[in-house]
Amino acid sequence: MATICLLFSLFGLATAVTGVLTALNIFPAFLGTDIASSPALLTAVFWWAVSVILLLSGIAFGVYQSSETRVIRYERELPPQS
Repeated sequence: MATICLLFSLFGLATAVTGVLTALNIFPAFLGTDIASSPALLTAVFWWAVSVILLLSGIAFGVYQSSETRVIRYERELPPQS
């Protein structure tokens, strides 16, 4: 679960960076639209939406991992002493 959490978080951050670079016109807009709306803005919004979904997925997997039953050191069953 930690690996999945890390992957989702890293992919989310990568898509957020892609959205920022698209909004700054460093990356080209890969989405063709009419003249009234900017293709770069729509593409940046798309990348940010994907980023939010991936980051929330990473958080969800991280919360799930932390809520699993943990065995604390003093709660373990020790073998009987001879």
